[in-house]
Amino acid sequence: MNTDEESFNTTIKFWYMLSEIFGLLPISPFFKFKNSESCKVKFLYISWTIICILLVLFLLIMCKLWNVDKILIPRSGISLHQKETFHSIKDIAVLSVFNIIIVIGVCWTSGVKSFTEILFYSVENIPLFMNAIVLIQFKTFVKKLNERLKLVTKIVTGNTFYHQENLIKPKASNRAIRFVEDAACTSAVSIFRQSEDVQLMRDVYIELFKTKTLVVSTYAIPIVLQLLTTYISCVGALYWGICALFSKTDKLDAILYFVVVSYILLLLAYVLLNCDNAAEEPEKITRCIQEIIAKPNFSNAVERDLMKFVSQMKDMTFEFKPCGLFTLNLSLLCSTVGVICTYVVILMQFK
Repeated sequence: MNTDEESFNTTIKFWYMLSEIFGLLPISPFFKFKNSESCKVKFLYISWTIICILLVLFLLIMCKLWNVDKILIPRSGISLHQKETFHSIKDIAVLSVFNIIIVIGVCWTSGVKSFTEILFYSVENIPLFMNAIVLIQFKTFVKKLNERLKLVTKIVTGNTFYHQENLIKPKASNRAIRFVEDAACTSAVSIFRQSEDVQLMRDVYIELFKTKTLVVSTYAIPIVLQLLTTYISCVGALYWGICALFSKTDKLDAILYFVVVSYILLLLAYVLLNCDNAAEEPEKITRCIQEIIAKPNFSNAVERDLMKFVSQMKDMTFEFKPCGLFTLNLSLLCSTVGVICTYVVILMQFK
């Protein structure tokens, strides 16, 4: 091990070992010091344990979403389940392809030829794949919440009603929700005629907020650890990638490191983008309600109920804060990239 490797490993050793215990780092591509077999077995078992715990809460979250769907889907006339299943399968397929590429790249650059060594490198990267699956799980729930908030928006604005007599008849109730279209609006805007309908949407929003809280509390620790892993992995990969790029013999290593950095940052960006979209949806509902209130021909009682709905959404925001440490949005992605680049520049100056 040369001086550069020793100084780099000393700088991040504590944080690296902390992440390694939870099975969040792909070991071989990034770091040069040897890892014990007992530690590998330990973090594999811990990773599996985390997955099993999350599966139990996964069913509880799904039950809450199904209860909301019983109200929203009959009124909107839109089925979400087939679309959501397709997106989940697509995410897992893309994730698997990326991980296979990483393993192949590691084996190729390391000169691995035997099946035993290939299997060893594959098993080494299982914790990384498992943690990515947890992140995709979290993203899926955020996406589900976002889609149901969009249904609330469409129901409030009256953009999703059957063309026959402008009635939506819920399966669970004989009472129809009646919307009245205002022809003077540039975009079709409809208003609730009954205070019960507003109250129904408020109840739906409360259930979605409770589900959001459960999702955040369930995935808080894996997300915090993943962000820690993102810092360490990207700093390590960029550092070694830049070193390999300026060497004469390690061009393939540089490409592999940059692929790994892109994979980790794209995964994080994918999750943060969905969180940011979900956080903006209540603001869209608020703007729609303000447009509705600006139109005439509805009672003061309905207006008061709508204003209560607006106040409720301001108090019950859809911000995702794992462990209360930070908010998951695109600003966090920019901060993460900035921290990684700063740390890499500092390490390169030490060299």
